[in-house]
Amino acid sequence: AQGGSVTSVSQLSDGKPTDWAFTALQSLVERYGCIAGYPDRTFRGKQATSRYEFAAGLNACLDKINEIISAGLADKVSKEDLATLKKLQEEF
Repeated sequence: AQGGSVTSVSQLSDGKPTDWAFTALQSLVERYGCIAGYPDRTFRGKQATSRYEFAAGLNACLDKINEIISAGLADKVSKEDLATLKKLQEEF
């Protein structure tokens, strides 16, 4: 199960700048605040993710982005991110 949202990737005890996903996670946290770690403050990036876990994370990001758009801040969401999320939403 996923825990609370993080406001910085450094809050995840197992996230290191050399990890393959660090930059992407940092970008999502900084731009949209939509990444949640596990209750023990880990990301577990080396562990396989189930389709359900991925869909739950994707849904959390979509909810945050929809909040941003609803607040009249659509210019804060990049067109590339919207296109990527749309593609992922169709697949999952």
